[in-house]
Amino acid sequence: LERENHSWRAVHWTGNTVVASTELAKSIHLNPGEPVNTTQLQTDLVGVQDAYAAKGYLLAAVTPKPALDDTARTASYELLVREGDLFRMGKLEISGLEPFRAESLKKNCRLKTGDPYDKTYWKDFIQDSGRYLAATPAGWKVDFKQAINEAAKTVDVTIGFLREANR
Repeated sequence: LERENHSWRAVHWTGNTVVASTELAKSIHLNPGEPVNTTQLQTDLVGVQDAYAAKGYLLAAVTPKPALDDTARTASYELLVREGDLFRMGKLEISGLEPFRAESLKKNCRLKTGDPYDKTYWKDFIQDSGRYLAATPAGWKVDFKQAINEAAKTVDVTIGFLREANR
């Protein structure tokens, strides 16, 4: 399909029940009247998937279906959302720290076993965990792993802390 000479008209969401269309629309950075930019649209759809991943829908997918009006030189898109299954937090394992520090981190983790899994949470959690770590001149290396269990619809998280060698 030839889209370069068409201007963006509108987007219509279908299949979404977990995240409202108005919320999803915030991820789309194309404005009516601007030339259609399919590269930007693909980038924006990753943001839509992130919105779902924050609510535990790790396998959500969005398929863009263009509708071109060659007379008006406009393009509208139907964005078909497949939300997939809800995944929940499984086990959290923390290694490489003294037991009392690891327990402090676990207690301060806002994702508890059984909660809807938030894939976007861990970057902030790891960054904030620095205040619970012992000071070390070279800092810490963090090894983060997520293990998705599709049958149980859970995600186990393992975070390993390793003191960096002095440089």
